[in-house]
Amino acid sequence: TFISSTKTPGTLSSWKRHNSSMFSIDDCGTALWFPHDEEFEPTKGVTALPPAYAVATFGELRGGNLSLVSSTDGLNTWKDEGVFLRTRPGHWDNATLSAGPSPVRLMDGNWLL
Repeated sequence: TFISSTKTPGTLSSWKRHNSSMFSIDDCGTALWFPHDEEFEPTKGVTALPPAYAVATFGELRGGNLSLVSSTDGLNTWKDEGVFLRTRPGHWDNATLSAGPSPVRLMDGNWLL
């Protein structure tokens, strides 16, 4: 998965593609989200970027389990935080799960995926 980013999404020419893929292994379907865009406050004197997260499906064309990945360096490198939703043998989702739209924060503070 490759990422493009901009601060002005309505201006097509402002979109810049990042030079490298998010991961060094195959993935099929990734949904990015930025839960701290409005509430992130770096420690005083530290110019840290807010973390970004993605739900990634690693594997071949049809994927597999869903993993949480994170980036704290402006989307340049990604850390696999681990699998949080697994396929279920003998059920409709026995072979693959795919990331859909980005998670949405509910009024109670939970995230809906």
